[in-house]
Amino acid sequence: FNAVIGSCVDANDTSSALTVSGLMFLTSTSPNSSTYTKLLHLLCSERKTDRAVEILNVCYEKGVEVEVGVYVRVVQECERGREYRKALEVYELMRKSGVNFYESKLLDVGFKRVLKIVNEGISLPRTSILDIF
Repeated sequence: FNAVIGSCVDANDTSSALTVSGLMFLTSTSPNSSTYTKLLHLLCSERKTDRAVEILNVCYEKGVEVEVGVYVRVVQECERGREYRKALEVYELMRKSGVNFYESKLLDVGFKRVLKIVNEGISLPRTSILDIF
């Protein structure tokens, strides 16, 4: 299954990749960390942040470790789409997964920026945490 999902991702076929990952769950087989990473990057490249956050939640529930760079990519896409509350959901998943984003200047600044936007309801230009530096 993982190889098939990888092929779908390589072909930028999100629909098939998600269908195959769904079949994995029906057969009690789980994607591995690498497969989730590929799926998340593909979803982000297509700006499907809702699905990306859903998959991050599945990873958390199943105890699958997600690389910090993947979280950053999902947060970045949430910010680009001005989905700041969704970005905060990702930060919360990071926290629950044991990722200390305060230790990374990039993530710390990004978190504080997103939190300020949500709390104050400010409308900022479409930028990302990566545009700060």
